Amino acid sequence: MTAILDIAQRTSKARHHAAPGRALTGRALTGRALRRRGTTRRRAATVVELALVAPLLLILLLGVIEAGRYVRALVAVANAARNGASYASATTAASADAVSIRRAVLDEMAGFDVSADNPNVPPVVVQSDARGYSYVTVTVDYRFAPLIRLPFMPAQWQALRSVRMRVLS
Repeated sequence: MTAILDIAQRTSKARHHAAPGRALTGRALTGRALRRRGTTRRRAATVVELALVAPLLLILLLGVIEAGRYVRALVAVANAARNGASYASATTAASADAVSIRRAVLDEMAGFDVSADNPNVPPVVVQSDARGYSYVTVTVDYRFAPLIRLPFMPAQWQALRSVRMRVLS
């Protein structure tokens, strides 16, 4: 009986200490084949998982890109309203010149899709306070249309900004 146990131990040691390129026989070969099959199954499962998750990640990425474009439009609208109010607050004559105020707004919105009615610049409001100072209020209303229509996003977003400045002279 000890001879059989001795042979079994030597065979086990030989399998564990075999050289990397050396072929093994018996149970070790069957175990290696099973490990290969498991690797193939894991790779197939990874591909299936990627096929399920990739569209969601792509939609998320596109949503983030469109949100970034919208934030850029919000900043441009704020700058355009400030630029128009700055022009209108230079003199009382400038505050009455609606064409030049619109031009000042459009100069700031140069990189955006502008048309005759987008952005909308309503007439400038000129108000006076109790101390006799005059103030102009310039409002810019821009309708932002996303490039990519995603199911959870509206077709148009509104960017609205009003700026009030004191007329200098």
